[in-house]
Amino acid sequence: MLESLPALNFRPLREVFSKASEDVIDLIQSCFHFNPTRRPSAVDLLQHVFVSEFHNEEEEPNYPHGPLRLPIDDNIKLSAVEYRDRLYQEITNRRREARSKHHTGRAGHEPSAN
Repeated sequence: MLESLPALNFRPLREVFSKASEDVIDLIQSCFHFNPTRRPSAVDLLQHVFVSEFHNEEEEPNYPHGPLRLPIDDNIKLSAVEYRDRLYQEITNRRREARSKHHTGRAGHEPSAN
């Protein structure tokens, strides 16, 4: 799939965002690593000096099960709508599984009457 992409002419971020601070340039640059293992995680990015003051760990806890990995073949080109639909479906499936595990773990307990 990468072979089908046109060659790109890159402009330096400093040129594109001439009024941005060094912290902003650093944040953006870190997100542009082609290799996903070199890109910072959301947790890492929330600790970046540019956004750290806006993050409240008590109100915005980390997902305890690590990064979400979507079962999508990288060699198949999808539209934004198709990616969004698959992401929504994956989230829905995980919620359903979590509720099922929660209810299974409570077997033998009577539901509360409201």
